Amino acid sequence: MSLIVQCIFATKDNKKLPIVKECLTSLMNTVDLKKHRWIIVNNSCTLETEAYLDSLPTDGLNVTILHLKQNIGTAKGINKGLYAREPGEVVIKCDDDLTWSIAGWVEQLEAQIKKHPDIGILGLKRYGIWQRPDHENIHYRTKMEGKLEICPDIIGTCTAYNPLMMDKCGGLSQPSLYGFDDSIYCVRSIAAGFRNAFLPHIKITNLDRGGTDYTEWKKKEASVWLTEASVYMEMIQKGELPYYYDGE
Repeated sequence: MSLIVQCIFATKDNKKLPIVKECLTSLMNTVDLKKHRWIIVNNSCTLETEAYLDSLPTDGLNVTILHLKQNIGTAKGINKGLYAREPGEVVIKCDDDLTWSIAGWVEQLEAQIKKHPDIGILGLKRYGIWQRPDHENIHYRTKMEGKLEICPDIIGTCTAYNPLMMDKCGGLSQPSLYGFDDSIYCVRSIAAGFRNAFLPHIKITNLDRGGTDYTEWKKKEASVWLTEASVYMEMIQKGELPYYYDGE
């Protein structure tokens, strides 16, 4: 059994609710929610998003919906769900703008983490990211080991967390309301003695095509905090800051 945690941010300004609906429908069609648990953290603070989430057909399923009164950011929102994990339970963190190509992807992530306990973070790989085995730049070059594609920085679209890694590293952290939580967690995972990898044969699709005011805001927000996040990660790598974070 795994715990799936998803943070939702769909507002009138970002017009993201149709994408969220497609994403959540895909998850419900590809995950056995009588077996696995799903915690949805609503960071949106809008009545329309709240009403949609409350209308989901969740009777008889292991689904919990948390409506927050304000946007507390991606990391703290996900941490609300992480607090509910049980000992030894794999946690899968998902964005709110993707779809899955096959059913049973949760079980495949679970099986690989059980088989490879040295993998701290195991992610599904969406189309178009730079990391690949034949990349000319060593910083983006990965290495195939059986089904796994070993890579230090795993994009956080859909990532499974080894419970052994979470015991050592704690919850997610980030310098602001958006950005860098996944990259920072990857650095902390490695600092704690784990490796990170993709499970590339399971295909996912990113629904956010960009070109909106919201995507432009995300780019600007990331650029503002890039230096601080980079310094923070470098200090963890050097052992000058702890890799454990209590999630607060």
